[in-house]
Parts: sequence; structure tokens; C-alpha cells
Amino acid sequence: MTQLVAAMAIYPEWVKKAQAMLDEVCSANAERMPTLDDRSKLPYITAVVKEGLRWRPFNQLGQPHMLIQDDEYEGYRFLAGTQFTWNAYAIALSEENYENPMQFMPERFMNGDLQNGLKGHWAFGAGRRVCVDYNVGMNNGWIFAACILYYFDIKQDPDFPIDTINTHWDILESPPFKVIITLRSQAHADLIMRCSPEALNADY
Repeated sequence: MTQLVAAMAIYPEWVKKAQAMLDEVCSANAERMPTLDDRSKLPYITAVVKEGLRWRPFNQLGQPHMLIQDDEYEGYRFLAGTQFTWNAYAIALSEENYENPMQFMPERFMNGDLQNGLKGHWAFGAGRRVCVDYNVGMNNGWIFAACILYYFDIKQDPDFPIDTINTHWDILESPPFKVIITLRSQAHADLIMRCSPEALNADY
């Protein structure tokens, strides 16, 4: 979710909206951390995750698929065994598919497809070879987004502006940009310290 960190730094307007919703559910005084049980009360966070997956695809050229039989598309013939992939950036940034595609706008996903983790982006693949664990990915993305938004403010470093087009989002890359991260309050810092032992001692 490196993309989400960049979006928090570049577009603070949606961040304040998300934080206000988190404060309403979990308390502005940091009484407890967000959990997956809060998802139904925080649909905007789900939209944030989906927009993060759309806005800057981490897998720019998708996953290759191979035809198992001959096929035809718009007059072109393709033999069985032909490999296909898709340009995820071209799809995600298409003005035909999205209003203001360069803008990070979680509101675009506040619709009937909100709870469908596969709708609106191609992060988990397509067709019969879609990632079977996409629900796990969405849950992990949701708890990451909820917690980082609840605990922290993130700003751009004025000396290192973020170039989101030429940044490589691959998780194996070195850190792609610099940001300034601060805790929202001492109460949020105290909550992290209270929750840390429980997380460290969890039996997985």
C-alpha cells in the first residue's frame, strides 16, 4: 500500500474526511484501534483501499494469460497458446473509465460495487485466474489503511516532491519516495504502546 502513503501526502483533503470518520467510530481520543469488525461502519475506508489499488497499479502490466483454444477479436485471429497481458496503467488512468483518473478520489467507489473487491481495479488479476485470496488482500489493505489513517498524519517532504508516475511501486524496490510522518496526538502514541504487546505476542 505504498500508493496509499503517497496519496495521503499529496491529497490531504480525503485524509481529513477519512480521519473524521475513524474518530467517530474509534474515538478522537484514541480509545481503541480500528478492527475488521468496524468495516460495515466505515465504508469510506473500503473505498480508499480500492482507489489505492486503482490509482497507481503496482503491477503495471498485469499477469500473463494464455489461450487454451483459438480465438478471434475484432477480426484478429489468435492461436491457442498465445500469451496476453493488459496495460494496467492505461486502464486505470483512462478518462473513458474514470472521471479525473489522475486524482485520488475514494468517492468514485462509493457505489453498489463497493463491497466487491474485484470491481473497479485489476490489482488481483482478471478472469478465471484471478487471485483466489483477494478477500485476504482486501482485508489486509483495509486494516492497514484504517490504522495508518487513524494513527498518523503524512505530508510531503518539500525537498523531495513525489513523482507518482515514474515511481516503481514494486514491494521489492527500495523506498520510492520520502514523506514526513507524525503521530496525530500523544493519545494515539499511547494507544500504539498499549496494543504493541498484544500484537507481538499474538499466536499465528
